[in-house]
Amino acid sequence: MDPAETLRQALRKQQHTRREYQEAKNREQPPDESPEQWSRHVQDLREAAEVAEAEMEQLRPVQPKADRSPDEEYQPPMGPDLSN
Repeated sequence: MDPAETLRQALRKQQHTRREYQEAKNREQPPDESPEQWSRHVQDLREAAEVAEAEMEQLRPVQPKADRSPDEEYQPPMGPDLSN
């Protein structure tokens, strides 16, 4: 599998697990589950979402950090008098 497809797959997993966790967190406890069971279920979903996010962070390409401050103005490699 190529790196782009691996990244897409990890992103889908991250989005799916995060959505499941958010939905479970906002839903009321089902009547057929005890508070402990429901709490454990939500906790498991949260942990799965965190694992998926960690995997995504590991796969995400590293962004180069800017060495200059955002206030610095761009300096072309050669002066305007030397360019065409």
